[in-house]
Amino acid sequence: MRPATRKRTSILLTCILTAALIFGAFTVIANAADIINPSGDPLGYRLKSDNTLAVLGFHTPPVDTDLVIPGVVEYEGETYVVNEIAKKAFRGEEALESVTIPASVTAILDQAFENCENLSVVTFEEGSKLTKIGSGAFAAKDVAGVPAAIEELRLPASLTELGEGAFHCKPVKTFILEDDSELAVIPRGFLAADGLDGRPGEGTESDSIFKRVIGEVKRFIQEFFEPTVSTPEDIAKACDSLESIYIGDGNSLELIDMGAFKNQTHLTEIYIGEGREDLVIGFGTFVAAGNNGFAASEGEEELGGIDTLILPSNLAEL
Repeated sequence: MRPATRKRTSILLTCILTAALIFGAFTVIANAADIINPSGDPLGYRLKSDNTLAVLGFHTPPVDTDLVIPGVVEYEGETYVVNEIAKKAFRGEEALESVTIPASVTAILDQAFENCENLSVVTFEEGSKLTKIGSGAFAAKDVAGVPAAIEELRLPASLTELGEGAFHCKPVKTFILEDDSELAVIPRGFLAADGLDGRPGEGTESDSIFKRVIGEVKRFIQEFFEPTVSTPEDIAKACDSLESIYIGDGNSLELIDMGAFKNQTHLTEIYIGEGREDLVIGFGTFVAAGNNGFAASEGEEELGGIDTLILPSNLAEL
């Protein structure tokens, strides 16, 4: 390359780099200007382009184990509607025991409440407008202890999108999908009891062996540095807590995907109400292998059976 060409190239690269730095600086300033931290409110918010707020999480340490997210926020003489919970907003908040989601929230993004180990009550306000729960939003795979169980999980009829593994490895005893639900798909791994790495329902047999080896290595490292960390067996057994499923009448379900409720050996009641669309229940949706394939311990509880099974007339494939 000629000296003159090299000089022009150097000048061009310098200009591009300078422009990028200036743009980045303006972006940071603009983003900072969009952050709202109301006095006396432990939550932080981001002002979106439509003049609504997304909850970003705690901007001051929480003083209460029960979180009630407000539907509206007053700030500098303006009133803003809260309609989103941001990605990873409350991820790993171990102190949380209950959360109430206001009716105004339409979206809970990916991993918003992931690994909230002690979260045992999730309430959606009456009249909820919620349409989306992102992937892993309430999952509890990587917690230090055994995750607390949700006694009753009731999802609002307005919900249309449920991310894969939304409650993966989060113990739930009763699952209810309200009547006239707009949800079309219950995805794979939704309430799977699975204590190892990897998403449920995916991969080949060789993949499973590989993932198990990785899981054993991860467990060894965790036990070496944090001896109190629960084992995959502990977590898998805790996740195996689902006792009943109620999917209301008038639903829009078209697919309950493979592995959605796998390894739930305590499941005794399944009610799927009459729907508006042809319904497909995927392979292994309710398979009860127990303890994620781990060897049974001496004196381990025998697997139970389904006492009540009610399927709709619109079931097209099982």
